[in-house]
Amino acid sequence: MLLRELANGFQWPLASTSLFEVGKVEPDKMSGHDAVRFTFTYAVEGDQLPRKGIAKAAVVKGQLYLVSFVAPSIHYFDRDAAKVNRLLDTLKI
Repeated sequence: MLLRELANGFQWPLASTSLFEVGKVEPDKMSGHDAVRFTFTYAVEGDQLPRKGIAKAAVVKGQLYLVSFVAPSIHYFDRDAAKVNRLLDTLKI
């Protein structure tokens, strides 16, 4: 599986959502292994609170390593995104 495909396949855990969109997808590294970092937005059906997220994923020796952060897009995502990106930079497998 190509790392870019991980971003597009990420929506399956959020299958109950009415709208899911992958934003920026960038190559990255996780413990020296090829990885992908991507942003996404989604809204849950019947819920008026849109959400944003950041995720980082890598496949190493056939194992998927994926970490994501999701927060309401109104205030909390923008407030914490820089901290989360710094944390994602430090991930170790």
